[in-house]
Amino acid sequence: LRSIIGHLDYDFIFIDCPPTFTTLTINAFTSAREILMPVQMSYFCMEGIDGFVQAVNFVNKQINPVVNHKIEIRHVLITFYNPQTKIGQNIFDSMNEIFGDKIFKDQIPVNIKLGEAQASGKSIFDYDPTCKGCKAYENVTNELLERWKTRTESKE
Repeated sequence: LRSIIGHLDYDFIFIDCPPTFTTLTINAFTSAREILMPVQMSYFCMEGIDGFVQAVNFVNKQINPVVNHKIEIRHVLITFYNPQTKIGQNIFDSMNEIFGDKIFKDQIPVNIKLGEAQASGKSIFDYDPTCKGCKAYENVTNELLERWKTRTESKE
């Protein structure tokens, strides 16, 4: 995977991995430059964050030195967020303490239109470009592009 990606000429390549420590995840961790970690606002997902961070640390300490590579969690995307619930707000506060400015300014809200789009096999941008979920994804995309542009300009 790393040798294939190394020859491609793209600004972004997204590798969608399961939240478990699998061969695909290890390959992605040894190939990608950074991680954009989506986090669903639920108790069980929050419990899995520690294991995910440990997996990143393991790969950086045990595998990536062999291939002279390091990866980091650079972006955190909060999904299924409902600030009206106490659990949602508590988990968000905990995530903010852990990841701070790595969290995108916009969160993806709980939004029925997102599920309907998925069920219909369409992107939310085609299904309902005016819904809250679509607007949130659009804002996150713009922020990601701005972060990338700022980092690229600072390297020049």
